[in-house]
Amino acid sequence: MKKLLTRVLFFSMFLLCLPLSARAIDIYDEASLRSALNAGGDITLWQDIEMHSGKVNNDVSIDLNGYQLTSKDPFTIADNITLTVTDSQYTDENPGNGIFSIELSGIRTHANQNYGISVGSNSSFILNSGIVQVDGGETASGYLGSVGISCSSGSSFIINGGSVRATGGTGSTPAYFSSSPYTYYTGRPGIMMNSGTLRVTGGTVYAAGGAGYSTSGALGSNGGSGISVSNASTVEISGGSVTAIGATGGSNGINASSTITISGGTVNAAGGGSFDIGGNYGFGLVVTGGTVIFNSMGRATNATAPIYQNCTITGEGAYQHEGTYNADGFLTITPTEITCSPEEAHAGDSVQLTASVQVSRTTNLTTPSPKGTLQFYCDGEAIGQSKLENAAVVDGYVTASATLDWSAMGGDHIITAAYISGANDKYAAGDSQVQAECTIEQHYGSFQIVTEPTADSTGELSGTCQKCSAEVTVEIPALNGEDYSYQELAAPTCTDNGSAQYLWKEQRYGVFSFTIDLPAIGHDYEDTIVPPTCTEKGYTTHTCKNCNDTYTDTITPALGHNCNYQVSASPTLEASGLLQGTCTRCGLAFEETLPKLNTTDYHYQVVKAATCQATGTGRYVWNNTTWGSFSFSTVIPKSQHTYEDVVTPPTCTEKGYTTHTCTVCGSSYQDSETPMTNHSYAYEVTIAPTVSAAGKLKGTCRQCQATTVVTLPKLSVQDYNYEIVQQPSCTQEGAGRYSWKENQYGALSFEVTLPKTAHRYQAVITEPTCTEGGYTTHTCSACGDAYIDSYTDAVGHQYQDVVTPPTCTTSGYTTHTCSVCGDSYRDNYIQATGHMGILKNAKDATCTEKGYTGDTVCTVCGVTVKTGKAIPATGHKEIVKNAKDATCTEKGYTGDTVCSVCGITIKNGTVIPATGHTETVKNVKNATCTEKGYTGDTVCSVCGVTLKTGTVIPATGHKETVKNAKDATCTEKGYTGDTVCSVCGVTLKTGTEIPAAGHRYDSGVVTIPATETTEGVKTFTCTVCGDTYTETIPATGKPKPPFTDVDSGAYYYDAMVWAVDNGITNGVTPTQFMPRANATRAQFVTFLWRMAGEPEPTITEHSFTDVKEGAFYYKAMLWAVEKGITKGVTATTFQPDAIVNRGQVVTFLWRYAGEPEANNQENHFADVKAGSFCYQAVLWAVENGITNGFSATSFKPQEIANRGQVVTFLYRYNQNVIPTIV
Repeated sequence: MKKLLTRVLFFSMFLLCLPLSARAIDIYDEASLRSALNAGGDITLWQDIEMHSGKVNNDVSIDLNGYQLTSKDPFTIADNITLTVTDSQYTDENPGNGIFSIELSGIRTHANQNYGISVGSNSSFILNSGIVQVDGGETASGYLGSVGISCSSGSSFIINGGSVRATGGTGSTPAYFSSSPYTYYTGRPGIMMNSGTLRVTGGTVYAAGGAGYSTSGALGSNGGSGISVSNASTVEISGGSVTAIGATGGSNGINASSTITISGGTVNAAGGGSFDIGGNYGFGLVVTGGTVIFNSMGRATNATAPIYQNCTITGEGAYQHEGTYNADGFLTITPTEITCSPEEAHAGDSVQLTASVQVSRTTNLTTPSPKGTLQFYCDGEAIGQSKLENAAVVDGYVTASATLDWSAMGGDHIITAAYISGANDKYAAGDSQVQAECTIEQHYGSFQIVTEPTADSTGELSGTCQKCSAEVTVEIPALNGEDYSYQELAAPTCTDNGSAQYLWKEQRYGVFSFTIDLPAIGHDYEDTIVPPTCTEKGYTTHTCKNCNDTYTDTITPALGHNCNYQVSASPTLEASGLLQGTCTRCGLAFEETLPKLNTTDYHYQVVKAATCQATGTGRYVWNNTTWGSFSFSTVIPKSQHTYEDVVTPPTCTEKGYTTHTCTVCGSSYQDSETPMTNHSYAYEVTIAPTVSAAGKLKGTCRQCQATTVVTLPKLSVQDYNYEIVQQPSCTQEGAGRYSWKENQYGALSFEVTLPKTAHRYQAVITEPTCTEGGYTTHTCSACGDAYIDSYTDAVGHQYQDVVTPPTCTTSGYTTHTCSVCGDSYRDNYIQATGHMGILKNAKDATCTEKGYTGDTVCTVCGVTVKTGKAIPATGHKEIVKNAKDATCTEKGYTGDTVCSVCGITIKNGTVIPATGHTETVKNVKNATCTEKGYTGDTVCSVCGVTLKTGTVIPATGHKETVKNAKDATCTEKGYTGDTVCSVCGVTLKTGTEIPAAGHRYDSGVVTIPATETTEGVKTFTCTVCGDTYTETIPATGKPKPPFTDVDSGAYYYDAMVWAVDNGITNGVTPTQFMPRANATRAQFVTFLWRMAGEPEPTITEHSFTDVKEGAFYYKAMLWAVEKGITKGVTATTFQPDAIVNRGQVVTFLWRYAGEPEANNQENHFADVKAGSFCYQAVLWAVENGITNGFSATSFKPQEIANRGQVVTFLYRYNQNVIPTIV
């Protein structure tokens, strides 16, 4: 039973998690279809349906599924609704029978502006596949015709696939005229957009306007447009095929009042006496792709400055628009062939250059005609322009040519040509790779240097050609490493010039070389800076890396000594002391004697009088400040306490204890603890548990009436012993009992009701027949309960079709016979086919003989339907054979011109010179940080021969940069940053965390002065971040504390006095203790060491690189490491200047005490987790009265510890704990 309940619960939860989706509806009749169109959902047709006046009131998708949905009444899509039509049986190769057809046949008598399909405001009609056919029909009584598909404001008609055929309704015919104010009875558009969006991305669209009639009864007046677009509408065509036909009578194919955008597909528009794409003057036509076909000569479009880009404009009506446009909106003129005549010539001869071009038009070169010229180039340099002539249409394209007479220059040349646009030209240059190779014999003879070349200017040779006797001037290129072979003759030095020679590689005019001076390179000094010392001046030495020339300058004065004096031996009343200082720059040591404590050399004052609670303090301040400010404290012994005792007995929750309070100073302490008595509860059930919810037990203490709540677990076999008291059946509920396994609260059990079991139904299916429906009967095998469902409609007749085809003279038909019951009928009558003609006696014309088109003869009855005609001889069709391209090393052949039909050789070809190698570089690989590169091999790009082998490029190595660096602030940690390679991104070194710097407070400013009776306020400001804190200034009538920044009422006052009296600290200055200044690791271990009596450490070595011998904390650090109080931050760093936090301070004290375990392991602090480094230390410190935390629930172990807190912790340790380490 438990497993059954679990499965039922799981299945119920699974059903709740299933996503909601649109309702799927199978449609077999009109009534079901109407209901579905009203309710919404995904509709699938399963038979042909004829509908009357359909309307969609909810979002609907219709799958025609190969069936036909037809209506002779208008079809409406309500406002804010989406209708999506598809045909799952539709393919482009086999569209199938799925058709959505609205045919307003007969004479309509409705009001004006009727429609076949109406798309409501802000609604969408989407066709993805299938066929939509709409016929606006004809109206009576002089009304306007019906629109095929009408789209209202904000609506969308989107065609992504399939086929749309929309025909606007015709106006009234003369037979239905009535008295009417209309002069014309207007036909209507196939598709009309009223401030909506028409978007075509695929499929085919055919839209035709309906015919109109005049009052005289003439057909062809005021016909409808194929597509009508209102002022605020949008038309976007990006694919598919759109045909728009305006009806005769002055209509447009597409009638537009806003911009038409075409970016793909094919648009075929034909106006009915007006424009193919027309409308109000000022509308836009933007074509950025696809093909547009205009059909009306002179009436293509009246759009203002239409834009054509990356598209083809064609058709009999295209005329001045016709052609294929580039991305910039220009027709293109592209050279297809360039020839040179004669092919061989001497320098100075006249050579005729001829370029043939192809224009991106198919019918004409006028309106508009090109306004530019064809520019010829020799080796990339312009040599002349010529007009285009001999325009003709060849193989579907307009061709032309241009000729230029050129005075040839000697050498091997590449001749190219390009169209240069004129002013306001509609044509631009096309992308052409055509070129002609032209070899012109050079002048040759004896040449002399007229002007020598330099690195910045060319030179000149002059001479007389031996062949043509022409006076020839030859330009010598400027000196460079490409045209010349370079050789250094004498290297330059720092002070003397050198020389070099350039040998010209061109030796057709003789051997010429040129010598140049190489300027002296000058000194390249490297600087060595010698810094100043305490006693010696600094300077900079400059040494030339080439010739070792040297000089010295930038003298800086000696720095002098900089000593920081420390007390190495404190003076007493009986003995003098000693000051020791070490220069921070040179390390030289100095000593000064401190006189014995007396009132002549020192200023003495009683800092604090002794009491029964604490010793008193006296201070001697040395009057001599030459080596710094120094003061020395003396201790005044404290007096005895007088205690009174109060005994507090234990309770259920609190221990008992005895409180001893001094009657003089109020100081107190507690001891003689007795254990708490603990609660004794009696329990009762307040909330019974269930399978899905826990219960509650309430316990009441018998001694103190305190209450507690115990959670009863959910009913499960893990926590309870379960038994079935009564088994359920399909007609009666059962019962079960859960007994709680936990008995410390008493014996508890809970009963549950077991639901009835499900009926065990067995199904018997009654199959449907042709005329009667089927159903399923379900009967319970346990109790006999029964019900019927799954009703199915009669299957209908299962007809099998036999088609009798028509003949030339008799009709055909289809016979339908039911395979089940034998019922039959005939339909699909087809008229006689008429004759089916084929060609006979046809003969193709040859180059020299006539042909014959052939006679058309019926294949069925043999009758000759049409007699053929003679075909003129075709003439020869030229092709090129035996052509061979020239290679790098072998000559080629232009090929022989022969007739492709009869094989006659019309013209013999000519030899093409070898091209020579064309160099390119392959296998180039750039060097990376860690991998070598390769310059690449120089190979011929034509024949693949390797001309030069490349060389290896060394790896570049990593280029280091620092990322993710963050400066530490007073309260937030920083980060040194990761060292990464700026090229490949590899992390070379991970950064380290920078401890928060802690606040650096200034010496404070008195913001409220103290008076004799009122306290003042002193404000301290962090010099880094601006954080402030205030301290109270005692009224002037009270005794002054030893330091100006310590209030006698401050919590750390006694601790500060004790620390000064016992030589643990002397303050930061003689007048300032700076209790809020952050304490460092070096300061704290020094304070702890001094409290321990400054014992001499037995170890002398350490592993810390950031601790220097002689530092004020050096012995304290060695002692702390030796005693296990600290191991440093890392194995090699002690970080003496890092700020200590509260957790570290109590941990150091705890380790100093020998790491004792606290007797009370109860932790009240949420921010001190078990297992943390300071967990046991915090419990011990609280138990021993060293700290009570920040609050009852917070210790803040990561909070920075200041000097006031540190001395307070040390003071309380000294008062309450006996150290075990000395």
